[in-house]
This record gives sequence, structure tokens and C-alpha cells, in this order.
Amino acid sequence: MTTPLCYTVIIPFFIALFLVGWIHPKLVKIALLKNIVDNPDARKLQRTPVPVLGGVAVFFGVVIAIGSMSAVVDCSGLPVVIMAMMAMLYTGTMDDILNLSPSLRFLIEIVVVLLLVFVGLLTGTGGGVLRDVLAGDMPYILRKHIYASASIVGGILYLLLRQVWHGPGAILTGVLVVVGIRCAAAHFEWNLPRAKTVWKSGE
Repeated sequence: MTTPLCYTVIIPFFIALFLVGWIHPKLVKIALLKNIVDNPDARKLQRTPVPVLGGVAVFFGVVIAIGSMSAVVDCSGLPVVIMAMMAMLYTGTMDDILNLSPSLRFLIEIVVVLLLVFVGLLTGTGGGVLRDVLAGDMPYILRKHIYASASIVGGILYLLLRQVWHGPGAILTGVLVVVGIRCAAAHFEWNLPRAKTVWKSGE
């Protein structure tokens, strides 16, 4: 049975919106009092110091919102998502304070994106792959259609754009590319290239 959209998107969205709106101003005051700010320099766009604890508010708002729906929504992948968000939050905060090297930050972001793509792929297709393996067939996702590859392309594009394009534009472009590739693949009936294999099937 499909979980209603209100439990998977609408209610968590408004819970997160409320929590972030409530927590964020308090964290900003703390950051300003403790001088936990990102000071402007040659490689940053802002002209005045910016509090660096805003990501903490978003982190807790999203996690609590998703976790609050655990009674009606499968949240088995949430621990991995939390770890990925913590890694990004920690990396971003340390970069603001210590100015991490771009190569190290980029490497961490690639690992996090690939981890999230892997979890999404496992969650969305794991059952089908297991079914095909037990039936002695080549897993469907490995021989037809474009799913995970579109997500990987979008994730890599986001990481590349994020190095030069600050703000929501980078992630929005990545999302649009993923959706565009998937829609084009469905419309033009694109499939993954088929390689010679020794997979034994009863077909």
C-alpha cells in the first residue's frame, strides 16, 4: 500500500519549516554573541560576517520532521541520511572557520553524494534486484532503463557547479538535469548499453 503524500512530503515539510523558523533566530544570536561567524575574504561573496550555525537549524529541523513520521513512513534509510547531513554540516562549518582546502572539501562532498545515491538506489531497487537474482535472471535495472545513472550525473554536476555557483542554483540545476534525463529516457525509450555477459537466465 502506497503511503499518502501528506505523510511523506507535506506534513514533514511544514514541521521542518516551523522548527527551522523557530530555532534559526536563536542560533544566530548565539553565533553573534560567541563570534562564531564566517568572515569575508577574497574567495567569499559576503561583505559582512555571517553566522555559521544556520546549518544546525536546518539539520535538526529536517531530521526531526522526517523522524516524526516514522510511525507511518519507512525511515530505515534515515540513519545514513543523518550521517551524510552531519558530514556535510561539519565540513561546511569547519570550512567557514578554518578554510579547508578545496580538494579535501570536494572529496568529502563526492563521498557523501555517492553514499546517498547508493542508499537511494538500494532502497528503491533492492527488492527488485533480489527478486531477479533469486529467479536466476539478470537484474532488470542492470539491463534496461536509466535510473541510478541519472542520479549520479545530477550529483556530480551539483558538486562541480557548487564550486563556482553559490546559492540554490547549483542544487536546482542538478535536480532539473536528473528529471530531464529520466523524462527523456522514458520518452525516447533510452536503455543502458548491453554488454556481453555470462549471466545464466531461464529466458
